[in-house]
Amino acid sequence: MEKDNYQWWQKRFRKMAEYFTAYRIDHILGFFRIWEIPSHSVHGLLGQFVPALPMSVDEIQSYGLTFQKDFMTKPFINENILNRIFGEKAGMVKETFVRHCHDDIYEMRSEFDTQRKVESYFADRKDEESRNICEGLYALISNVLFVPDRKHPSMYHPRIAVQNDFIFEVLSWGDKEAFNRLYNHYYYQRHNQFWYQEAMKKLPILTQSTSMLVCGEDLGMVPDCVPWVMEQLQILSLEIQRMPKNPQHEFGHVWEYPYRSVCTISTHDMSTLRGWWEEDYEQTCRYYNQVMGHWGEVPATAPGWVCEEIVRSHLECPSLLCILSFQDWLSMDEEIRYPDVNAERINVPANPRHYWRYRMHLTLEELMKSDKFNEKMKEMIDANEFRSDLYYRLNVVNLEIPPLRERKKDIIPLAQHFLNQFNAKFKTHKTLSPYSCKTLEEYNWPGNVRELKNTIEKMVILSDEDIISSAELWSSESSLIKDNVQLGNIQLKTILEQIELKYIREYCSLYGTLEKTAEKLDMNLKTLSRRKKHLEEKYPRSENL
Repeated sequence: MEKDNYQWWQKRFRKMAEYFTAYRIDHILGFFRIWEIPSHSVHGLLGQFVPALPMSVDEIQSYGLTFQKDFMTKPFINENILNRIFGEKAGMVKETFVRHCHDDIYEMRSEFDTQRKVESYFADRKDEESRNICEGLYALISNVLFVPDRKHPSMYHPRIAVQNDFIFEVLSWGDKEAFNRLYNHYYYQRHNQFWYQEAMKKLPILTQSTSMLVCGEDLGMVPDCVPWVMEQLQILSLEIQRMPKNPQHEFGHVWEYPYRSVCTISTHDMSTLRGWWEEDYEQTCRYYNQVMGHWGEVPATAPGWVCEEIVRSHLECPSLLCILSFQDWLSMDEEIRYPDVNAERINVPANPRHYWRYRMHLTLEELMKSDKFNEKMKEMIDANEFRSDLYYRLNVVNLEIPPLRERKKDIIPLAQHFLNQFNAKFKTHKTLSPYSCKTLEEYNWPGNVRELKNTIEKMVILSDEDIISSAELWSSESSLIKDNVQLGNIQLKTILEQIELKYIREYCSLYGTLEKTAEKLDMNLKTLSRRKKHLEEKYPRSENL
């Protein structure tokens, strides 16, 4: 894909832009690196980031941690661990799955030394006891401090989340401190520039291929380079109060959310507002006291007034968008919300056997008749705390606006409106010729008004004459172009691209530098540079155009 500048993705995004004005990149961290799990593993703890920068033995020891290969890279198993994991079944595990080495130290038998081998052994054993032993053996195998690099076995990655495992417990206080310094540097600092460069190979091309608003799901282990890239490319972040970006905060401060963000209370991969309220009573008490500012007895289940207060706080935050789940909206009304709070949740990622069974428990007719709920929403609209488009969606009122191709009489007035806007913006005096008006009226406009606006803006920028002709509307960047139109043996697109290259060169000659050219044309410098390079490589013999 990289060889042709991700053309397949660019075309797909441009097609999307004909129907949508925004999209979300799920798990945007995948553009920086992915988590690769070895084929012999069932669980993800023995994985490693790809691409990544593994550590040499000398580098590991530079943190004050003496590297011991067998102890740190092979499963650490002793008598205490076996008893803690398997209890009364520890004896059976010793006889069947592990082999005694010395003192109280054991190792996995060769026929069970990977998680896949263990999985195969228990494939036909479905009883609860067998499942528990199987999971315990998985835990034994992943009880390592370092994972060898997949390409360079003599270099290593610190195993993710190992601080919660048995091997970390047996380290001395000094070794724990040294390992934590190494771990934090590796996962949050070491790769910043490296992963920044990886993301910038792809994301700018995709995000700048259309004018759609881009949102990114940036939750989890987020290194510093992620907000660098998102800020540079103006990608909206995702803000969830129970998953704060600041590690010093237990709960996010909604009043501090950045404007370029989407805020929400819950997503499909987590419990709803009411479900979260009942998960951890001590945490709920801290939220109730410290965030909401209430005292006295903390309700065990979230009453409607509590849910409403939380919803309002999110609506009032600085985020550009506030998008809440339907379950969290209904949580404000105790009469119509789902009686079973556990049934509100859509997905449980930790449970591979969980099925997405959530269904709306009200009919649309019942929702329309819920006067109390609807009046509450109207009140929130009047207070400018609620998006009116969502109200109409929930209130089952369809606002149908015919597509532009069915409103031919609106095309020219809209085009003239946009022409006036861009003439004022670029200090020009462009007008539309009669033939160009006819061309605009005859086109189908699959991208509707947005496509018309973008087309007029491009013509104001690229047209050399004050009167925009019909021919100029057929630019290589416009949806008006037909890729299959040919003149003789030469495609029209080829001719127009060569003309575009001629224009770019003339502007560069006029303004002296690419930076000034991009500024005068109100274009992104990287976009202009990339376009110029692409056309010059495609038409190397067009110097005399």
